[in-house]
Amino acid sequence: MVGDIERKVDGYSDKRINAAEVEDEMNKEEMERHAKQLQKAMQSDEYIVDTVKFNMFIGVFILANMVMIGLEQDYGPRFTDEQMTTLSAMDRLQMRMFWYIMENVFCIVFLGEMVLRMSYHRLRYFSEVWNCMDFFLVIASVLDTYILTFIGGAGQMRALTCLRVVRMLRLVRFIRMLRMFRELWLIVNGLVNSMKTLGWVGLLLVCFLYVCAIFLTTQVGQKDADGNSPYEGVDSFDGKPWPYDHYFGSVPLSMFTLFQILTLDSWSDDIVRHVIHRQPAMAAFFLAFILFTAYGLMNIIVGIIVENTLGAAQTSDEGAEKRAEKERKKLLEDLRILLEMSDTGEGAQHGKMTRQEFLAALHSPAISAKLEGLGLVREEAEDLFALMDPTGSGVVPVQDFVASCRQLVSGTKQKDIVQVSMAVDTLNKRLGKLENNFSELEDDVEELSLKTQDFMQNTLRLLTGHDGEDLL
Repeated sequence: MVGDIERKVDGYSDKRINAAEVEDEMNKEEMERHAKQLQKAMQSDEYIVDTVKFNMFIGVFILANMVMIGLEQDYGPRFTDEQMTTLSAMDRLQMRMFWYIMENVFCIVFLGEMVLRMSYHRLRYFSEVWNCMDFFLVIASVLDTYILTFIGGAGQMRALTCLRVVRMLRLVRFIRMLRMFRELWLIVNGLVNSMKTLGWVGLLLVCFLYVCAIFLTTQVGQKDADGNSPYEGVDSFDGKPWPYDHYFGSVPLSMFTLFQILTLDSWSDDIVRHVIHRQPAMAAFFLAFILFTAYGLMNIIVGIIVENTLGAAQTSDEGAEKRAEKERKKLLEDLRILLEMSDTGEGAQHGKMTRQEFLAALHSPAISAKLEGLGLVREEAEDLFALMDPTGSGVVPVQDFVASCRQLVSGTKQKDIVQVSMAVDTLNKRLGKLENNFSELEDDVEELSLKTQDFMQNTLRLLTGHDGEDLL
């Protein structure tokens, strides 16, 4: 019986030892996993070719390339048909050597950019339409610069390289992240978001112009059944014949004339006054047309653009807040991993940190950087730790501390609540100290009262012969 009990005890002890070893192994694996997570979190997952600085650098070269192409068209050498047949390719190259050198510079830069992007993204490079267009334009530039130049076909693909300016549109997604270009991005985004509504407004305008053009072609541009016209063979208000058929001779001409009136470009002296001179009743039509189009539809277009620009500003602010919230979550997760890595407790103390461990962790540059990223200084972190330890035990769970940090940085209201709670806790501590001081003072007063009473009853009786009750 005793041997069976000893074997059971030994087996139970072995199981506990094995369980402890397994738990230690799991803790080590968890620590290694946290270390890998931290290392992954500390590393940037953004390639250098996708950074704003690199794309802005390439954008400068794109603009410079466009400027050089324009300057070459105006100031570069031009070859006549005779020179193209009499001069060799090398002779023509010598005459435009400066421009050829500049082409080489831009071609090498753009080719290097494409190679870098392909080396980082591999086959994913061709998954974007912009990259496919870049590949086509760079290959065209290389063919024009290094092959066609020496076989007499230089410049035939140079017009295609001008399309590289379209690549600047891809920089919009990087420009919107820069605060200095925020207003420009809002205007562009407002215009883009207005395109659908502007399309419907444009369709309404075309329909309205078409109906009005039919009316004016009938009333002004065409002759009556007898072949007569109030504008033919007579002088207008300026004493000269007015070519009415050039303005309202057909429906398309009438639509173009109405569009000119819509833009208020020479609408009065060149068009409307001539019509009103012979047909005064048409003044009401032109007045209604201008009010509906120039002051109606045009202001609607302006209002649509302004509304979408304001909406883009609101969306941009919401997007910035979401990105900031995402960054805060990432910083809090990194902070949790770092604090758990700095925790040296075992068993029941695992996942908790003492005040000494916390103060030692605050000296870590990584943890200090995370706290600064969250907008917390060291004193606030220490106050928060003290707030999370109301009993003064000196031990706070890591998860609770990180959750408190999340509440502290999750918004103005939460931050104010936590700060008020910290202030109230500080006042409570001060009131507690003051209450203790008052209690000590009351004890001293009571002791002094007892000593005074003893003095009056004992010492004073020996000196005066009475116990001083009448004085008390």
